[in-house]
Amino acid sequence: MKYSRVKDNLKILKRLETYIKKNPDQRFGQVLRNAGVVIDYFEQGQFTPRWSNHFNEEPANMLIRMRERRADK
Repeated sequence: MKYSRVKDNLKILKRLETYIKKNPDQRFGQVLRNAGVVIDYFEQGQFTPRWSNHFNEEPANMLIRMRERRADK
């Protein structure tokens, strides 16, 4: 079977929807960070959320990272 980015993209959106419903007070940027879309970096003695360049990242890899964060649980 051929890999389907559409299916994985929809899974990502579903996870974000679930997280937002469980955490309605969070801003969208917080949702993305807490769900594992935005990654923290340790710089100058502190953690800094930074938008990484995930432009070419396959949705399957983003799903793995989101599952590791287990933010939607």
